Amino acid sequence: MIVNWGPHSGESVAESESVYVIYCTACGFKHLVPIPEAERLHELYTLHYHGRDISPAVRKMQEDWEWLKLTYHDRFDLFEQLLPSGRRRLLDIGSGFGAFLLCGAERGWEVLGVEPSLPASEYASSRGLNVVQGFYDGKMAERLGTFDVVHLDHVLEHIPNPIQFLEWIRSSLAPGGLLFLTVPNDFNPFQKTLAETCGYRPWWVIPNHHINYFDFDTLPALLERHGFEVVAKETSFPMELFLLMGINYVDEPRLGRECHERRKRLETTLNKAGYNDVRRKLLRSFAQNGLGRDVVVYARRV
Repeated sequence: MIVNWGPHSGESVAESESVYVIYCTACGFKHLVPIPEAERLHELYTLHYHGRDISPAVRKMQEDWEWLKLTYHDRFDLFEQLLPSGRRRLLDIGSGFGAFLLCGAERGWEVLGVEPSLPASEYASSRGLNVVQGFYDGKMAERLGTFDVVHLDHVLEHIPNPIQFLEWIRSSLAPGGLLFLTVPNDFNPFQKTLAETCGYRPWWVIPNHHINYFDFDTLPALLERHGFEVVAKETSFPMELFLLMGINYVDEPRLGRECHERRKRLETTLNKAGYNDVRRKLLRSFAQNGLGRDVVVYARRV
């Protein structure tokens, strides 16, 4: 079915709660229609996204700290390979509780976060991190100046107008600077298999706050149309493998944490054994085949 909504038009690939996910011919990627109003999103991400009590989220971050540090230091290792020495200024948009900023500061980087959530930004600031509370936009980009790296970890799927957002980001990057993006790898072959063969609903469609749905084709193409050169692609462990093996964490959320713990054990054990290069090659091989839970892209401003 073709759905038309203003300038947006395309085939519907999913429907949920009276909204459609379309493969938009104008935008070149999948997104919701109608697109949520900015006022509702502002309230959601300022006050409600992390909930009133952030202690469970903080506790999970602390439990994941060893694995998070491994993941984050991988990113900084590649940043430092791709940039000349002395270029170590980073902006983290959607910096959350500040875990990534903390890793950067420990490595001697000059780091700044932007976070719309009041409780998350206050927590990060309480840890001595430099975080601006608010929504990144063109005015903020002009005010903050330029950076060598702009880091977006699960942000672009929430943005009503990703194309405009990328234009602002490009203005925040110094010439030759790097953009890091990770977004969910949605409508991937593992998910489609589970939906088409095993009777799963499309659980990855989250219309309350996931507006855009990317993959390893559409995200790099979007970047290259808007002034970036993709220099590396990676992914995270394909969590859908657990579903394919019969562990239904979609309908039993407690199992999701157990699967996450197993993924963490796999990755941290390889690292402790001195095989982090094997771990990274494994994840890159998934990415080369369009698989993995996330699309991870490093791109250079051109």
